Amino acid sequence: MPGKKRNKQHRIGSKAVNLFKNSLPDTGTFGMVLSDETANDYGIDGYLQIFIKEEHTGEICKVQIKGNETGKYLKDGKTLSFSLDLDSAFFLIDQVQSPTALIVVDNSKKAVYWHPIQTSLEAREALEKCMAQSDAENPSITIHIDIKENRLTPRNYKALYSYFQDARVKLAKRAMLRIKTDKTLSAGVQHINEIERQILELPGFDWRFRKGELLSPGTVFSLESSDGKQVDFMPSKTYKPELAPTIKLRAKFSTKSKKERQRFEAFRKAVQDGTGTVDLDDSNIDSLEIFSGSQRIDQNSPDSKVKLTIGPTKTRQILILDNGKQEARYVAEIWVEQGKFFIETVAGQILNIKMDFKPGETKGKFNIGINPEKLVSASQQLRLLDFIKDTQQLIISFIDDVGFKRKLFAADLDASSIVSDDQYNFAKALAEIEAKTGVAVPFPLPEGLKMEDVRNAYWVHRLLTQGKVTQDITLNFTLRRNPPEKVEKNKFMILTQNPPEIYLFGKPYVVPDFTQTIAGKITELKTPEGKGKPSYKIEMKNAEISIKKTVESNKPL
Repeated sequence: MPGKKRNKQHRIGSKAVNLFKNSLPDTGTFGMVLSDETANDYGIDGYLQIFIKEEHTGEICKVQIKGNETGKYLKDGKTLSFSLDLDSAFFLIDQVQSPTALIVVDNSKKAVYWHPIQTSLEAREALEKCMAQSDAENPSITIHIDIKENRLTPRNYKALYSYFQDARVKLAKRAMLRIKTDKTLSAGVQHINEIERQILELPGFDWRFRKGELLSPGTVFSLESSDGKQVDFMPSKTYKPELAPTIKLRAKFSTKSKKERQRFEAFRKAVQDGTGTVDLDDSNIDSLEIFSGSQRIDQNSPDSKVKLTIGPTKTRQILILDNGKQEARYVAEIWVEQGKFFIETVAGQILNIKMDFKPGETKGKFNIGINPEKLVSASQQLRLLDFIKDTQQLIISFIDDVGFKRKLFAADLDASSIVSDDQYNFAKALAEIEAKTGVAVPFPLPEGLKMEDVRNAYWVHRLLTQGKVTQDITLNFTLRRNPPEKVEKNKFMILTQNPPEIYLFGKPYVVPDFTQTIAGKITELKTPEGKGKPSYKIEMKNAEISIKKTVESNKPL
């Protein structure tokens, strides 16, 4: 009798969807929930609803899920290669109006990966090339996925969420383009891409897309592409001094308001003194053009705003800090002003360093601190504190333009004035919690830690490192056995929890490979109200709270 059949591809697809669901985060802090797609939305397999602190954010993102029995990997073993048919590629890159990710699942490895299909320059170029080759029988594009950076797990989800935010910005820009152009959207995007390619190919310069927040080494200037990516330009072998970027600014100011007169005075003083910063908006900008040689690479547009900073020439160098045991490297700006050397690390790095000194003098100012927003784990924080704490003499060098290491100076450092014993011991306790459980302590830590949070963290540390703690305790619990066991005052009772109910800084700290046992004599008991509600509140004097690992795990932090 004829009817619907469930073939092999259906089974592969169903397994891929289930693996994807199991890879989504779902905690009280952050959650992604997959809702199955309705039949009227072609090419989309589901919606992702986003929850933060158990509250719906209102964000709806989409996914297309592609399951494979076995994934295809490049020889380097670090990259997954995936072929996407032209119709799907065109739909995801050019037609979808909501933030959408391509999900690729290797069923054999039970591994889930995601691809930034809407913001990927590689995917865009592959699509355009494929569309130009219209004679292909089964047209498709090939995309590549970094299996480490783009692996999706319940703990490794932040990059995917960040991608959805980037995609949302790009789609907004694309919508604006649709409004402003009388061409079709795809023609407008193609026109923008052609302009960008012309800009990127500048005589005398090489270019590359910036990775992260730091400028690429040797960067002279940067531009932002239409999809929000930063492009850094550095001199090539054909570079000539006359190709260095120049700015032509014609400013205008009104004398009718006090604010405008103050802005003009700030502008005049900055130009006269050769140093200063002033904010200009479209009412102050008569014309603004930026050139490389004779080629114009940017100009002002309606509603333009400029932050004009005039000051000494700054060079970016790789700064090396050597404490005699280890070296740490950071990108810093170095400049000379009023006979002094100034060195300051570029924002966005894990260490903030500021110093100034006069050549020939034995004293200078030196400030060093950790950027808490960039910390990802307690072990990372402890390593940085160890570096500072172990420093008696700090040698500061930089890498010059030729690649040689050049020493700037050496200075004695009083590490105790930077890292206190209390600060270090607390960081060490958090790192030991991580080492014991194999679960990263959530970073960054809350601002303005309360003493209660610190005491609780030390209690968790003591429990995990000693394995057992004895103290008075009050518990609220519900018995799930049917029929429930009898709970009586002055009776000895043992309770187990798997995973343990542990909190750090007011949030659940889930350690699934451990079991917690609470044993003691019930000294106070409040019985449930009514029948069929086996919930209790008890007090135990000198209860023994113990914890042990129940499952061996080789998961890295």
